[in-house]
Amino acid sequence: MREPHLAGEGRHGGFAVALSVWLLCVCWQFAAPGDVAAADLEVGIQAYQEGDWSAALAEFRPLAEAGETEAQALLGIMHAEGWGTARDPERAVALFRMAADKGHAGAQHYLGQMYRSGLGVAQDYRQAAAWFRKAAAQDLANAKSDLALMQLYGLGVARDHEAAFEALRPLADAGHVQARYNLGLMYEKGWHVDRDPVAAQMWYRLAAETGDAKARDKRDRHRARLTDEQAAEAARRADAWSARRAE
Repeated sequence: MREPHLAGEGRHGGFAVALSVWLLCVCWQFAAPGDVAAADLEVGIQAYQEGDWSAALAEFRPLAEAGETEAQALLGIMHAEGWGTARDPERAVALFRMAADKGHAGAQHYLGQMYRSGLGVAQDYRQAAAWFRKAAAQDLANAKSDLALMQLYGLGVARDHEAAFEALRPLADAGHVQARYNLGLMYEKGWHVDRDPVAAQMWYRLAAETGDAKARDKRDRHRARLTDEQAAEAARRADAWSARRAE
């Protein structure tokens, strides 16, 4: 089966930036304040945020070799994306696995992405779904969305549209672009819900509002199949939804 394309994904997934931000937000969970390793990690993260890849590599490499979880995860991203070093998906997988085995949700999710795409490791949907599930259990939104995608198509897990909908709806309500896109798809296809082209267009519009190129393309292609009345109603619903969320 051809792997479905998830809105917002790039070479490894649009998740690269989202994961980086998430990692930076939780990077102190294992390092004690004032510790030399924590200070070095802070220097590396500052360089990472500024796009100074050589400085970030200089800090992260020895920390990763010493077993620092966050450094392993961030260094994995740099190898996966080719930031400051040659792209090396095999090395990225090894680093993600080190951090993932220690319970790092971001690394677990990225490892699942690598398994799903077959980058640096043999493609294995079961492994991908298993790692997504581990990260989702730690409340990582991107992992919940990716696991729902696997459930939509029966990739590595049993096809389960009900479970996918239950995961996607709160994520979409919270503004998650990929969840909005895939919720629109469920309404378009009539998966677990009644087929509703207006509801589908509403969610595609909301996904496109984030600036995601794939969502904009899907919104426009789906709009071409609607009547003017349906398109207007979808726009009205999307505007009303956005207004309620802004309150």
